[in-house]
Amino acid sequence: MANSLFTFFLLTFLSFFVSAQDDVNPGDVNPVPPVGEIKTEDPISSPLTEGCPQPCNIAGNDPANWTQLHSLEELAGCTLPMLFAFNVENDYSESATLYTCLTETSSTQTKRDEGTKVQARAAESSVSLASNCGAEKATVKTTSSFGKTVLRSGNNVAAAAGLLADYLDHGATCGTTILFAKSGSSIAGLYVGGEVQKGSASNILRQSTSRLQKGVQAFQVCNANDKTAETVGLFAADNVNGLEAVQNAVRTWSHGQCVSIAQASKESINLGVLTTTTVKARDVELRSRFAGVESLLAPRADCRAIQVVSGDSCASLAKKCKVTTANFNKYNPQKNFCSTLAPKQWVCCSAGTLPDKTPQPSKDGTCFIYKIKSGDGCYSLGQNFGITQKFIEDVNKNTWGFAGCNRLQLGQPICLSKGKNPMPLPIAGAVCGPQKPGSKKPSSAKTGWDLANMNPCPLNACCSGYGFCGITSEFCTNTTAKGAAPGTSQANTPGCIGNCGTKIVGNSKKPAKFLNVGYFQGYNLGRPCLNMDVTKLPQVTTPYTHIHFSFAGLKSDFSVLLQPDVREQFLKFKEVKGSWKKIISFGGWAGSTDASTYQLYRDAIKPANRDKFAYNIMTVLNNHKLDGVDFDWEYPGSAGSDGSSTDTANYVAFLKVMRNKIGKSGKTISVALPAAYWYLKPFPVTQIAPLVDYMVYMTYDLHGQWDYGNKFISSGCPNGNCLRSHVNKTETLDSLAMITKAGVDPAKVVIGISSYGRSFRMKDPKCTGPTCQFTGSFSVSEAEPGVCTGEAGYLSDAEIRLIAYDAKQGKKGVTAKTWYDKDSDSDIMTFGTKGKGMTDWVAYMGPTTKQKRTDWAKSLNFGGVVDWAVDLETWFSPKP
Repeated sequence: MANSLFTFFLLTFLSFFVSAQDDVNPGDVNPVPPVGEIKTEDPISSPLTEGCPQPCNIAGNDPANWTQLHSLEELAGCTLPMLFAFNVENDYSESATLYTCLTETSSTQTKRDEGTKVQARAAESSVSLASNCGAEKATVKTTSSFGKTVLRSGNNVAAAAGLLADYLDHGATCGTTILFAKSGSSIAGLYVGGEVQKGSASNILRQSTSRLQKGVQAFQVCNANDKTAETVGLFAADNVNGLEAVQNAVRTWSHGQCVSIAQASKESINLGVLTTTTVKARDVELRSRFAGVESLLAPRADCRAIQVVSGDSCASLAKKCKVTTANFNKYNPQKNFCSTLAPKQWVCCSAGTLPDKTPQPSKDGTCFIYKIKSGDGCYSLGQNFGITQKFIEDVNKNTWGFAGCNRLQLGQPICLSKGKNPMPLPIAGAVCGPQKPGSKKPSSAKTGWDLANMNPCPLNACCSGYGFCGITSEFCTNTTAKGAAPGTSQANTPGCIGNCGTKIVGNSKKPAKFLNVGYFQGYNLGRPCLNMDVTKLPQVTTPYTHIHFSFAGLKSDFSVLLQPDVREQFLKFKEVKGSWKKIISFGGWAGSTDASTYQLYRDAIKPANRDKFAYNIMTVLNNHKLDGVDFDWEYPGSAGSDGSSTDTANYVAFLKVMRNKIGKSGKTISVALPAAYWYLKPFPVTQIAPLVDYMVYMTYDLHGQWDYGNKFISSGCPNGNCLRSHVNKTETLDSLAMITKAGVDPAKVVIGISSYGRSFRMKDPKCTGPTCQFTGSFSVSEAEPGVCTGEAGYLSDAEIRLIAYDAKQGKKGVTAKTWYDKDSDSDIMTFGTKGKGMTDWVAYMGPTTKQKRTDWAKSLNFGGVVDWAVDLETWFSPKP
């Protein structure tokens, strides 16, 4: 059906065809087993490159635009230095949304759903002000406190502090800075108050390097009795598991309090701050006017008010008000006022009561939009804007992604008034849903629920709450609580926002006939043993309805080719008497991807050539009295197999021509389809389905040696190299749901079963479960090659049974143990034939399991099953 990944990388497929006019094209053929998911990293399910986020110089300075991670495991998984941010006001969670970027440019390019390059965006800076941030600079004498030496990884902590200092120098905007960094395994959290000069805070971090290198966990410049926002603090941990303690420290500083540091050592330092010392004549006049009556009028009279802009501090606001910082603080006496300033908030520039300037909707009816920053909570926002927490919760019941006041995310737009809900913040790398970058709000959208169907996934696959397409429960489980806002999910889950569910659809009716298709490898006589001449087909006991003879191919003039020994088998095949239909199959993995042949398929279906190609096929079908044709092109339109965007459209157009050529002759057309989302995605399956009689759905090779190093291939297997069955029933069910949700009638789908196994060299021979690991690498299997099939990691059912038999008979050096695994619905054998004990693990389908899978397919009302391959099942030649 299709070559294994090993064969694709390690073997050169030689041209192996002979024309319909019996031309000869010599060459050898290697066994061609099928292939399923071979991508080393699926960009559909993650925006990461080799486990790491975008570089900061691409993502920009605003943390809200950085790559989102959703677990401490992902944070720990990237070993490169990075910055990260999150809302410290939220409850601590090991699966909190973290906004991350690399502090050094990665040499690898981030992969995306369409294979496009990441577009660099200009660095976002919400405020572009002079270094004094709209206030005046001053230096004050203060005290810093340093904790004890308790950390083991001081050098990494010092390096993390250096990353934070660099950000203060080059990326930080005016106002409060809350940020985190990771270097090696260590993390550090930083808080810099809005009235501290960023350069001064940077210098303090750099001057603390020697202490941090010795293992100091925390230091701070903090005075809890001072109303100014002049705190600088850093708290560190040896690894990401200490993030809760780091978050608690930073949150304490953001609340205007100081962290308790046991046995702290203190020293006097100079701190650069922002202030307003110059008093204008008008301010003197105003203060004189109100001096005698302030206490009488303040409760009744409205103060003179201005609005905060992003990056403001109490010092810059005092300067705008043309009052001293001391007087400004007097006019705005609320607790922790300077540490919780929010953009668009109204503040007093004079004595009196803040006038009623509660947020109002915009002219188009959209609510008053506020974007969350670190440290924001509903209570503090309510205090700042003159509204209540309940009001905030009420007006955001239909705001996309509003999961409650304890889960506000960085940059998240929320409503602070009644009105139409806003569009959510884009997620870097998202490919579906309203948070896909570049999405525009529909003019008719009033609430978040009106955004739910934006940017659906190809094939009607599930769109997760993180904005990625997939077909498993990870993507497809809707965890939105009853009554919750759209685009939300329960804590610690990604949720699903579109086309949710993993159930098969459209299978209420039985097919007109249940097919049992078998592929016969016409080149199998090239093996040193396990040879099956095509004339032995009548001796096969499986009740096949169709035999696919594989593989034919093309010449440059688009005539049909058969390789010499394949041709010999083909000429016998057409004469063999049997109850099954005789089908000739074109392509296969090697023919579709090898440099010497892959372009022929693309050329054959182009407008100028497709009629000729279809005519030549019909000539073969008629001349040799065949019952149909099967196309196994792997895979048009897939970037992973040299596809192009025009392939799929040309493929559909060719199938239309082929359908017309066949007409009412009774001959059949079938196509092979991959069962992996990444490869099936380019296929216009709903356009293909009406043109074919059935679809060969390759639900095998779901796992293999190529899993090694792919963290996304297997749930619960960080490095991908876990012992998993290539015919796992649960994963097969996911694939069946995918193709039926895409709109294909299940009666047209024949489900793949196998007569071979995928084997691995066990890392620990005593560990045989699904979390146990195998050795080798992505392209090298250390498993024993089959004595006949000759490929490491691939054994025919016949070879598997022979090993089990030899072990039972006590053959020297051979050991084996077999059992049935209910969870994967697979047969398993651990074995060794070299006298070194049981070193290898193989999953396969024995006769009972294969029959159960066939019955299962029939019970689901699918069109049938298809076996790769008939000649791998049993011995028709002497055993080795």
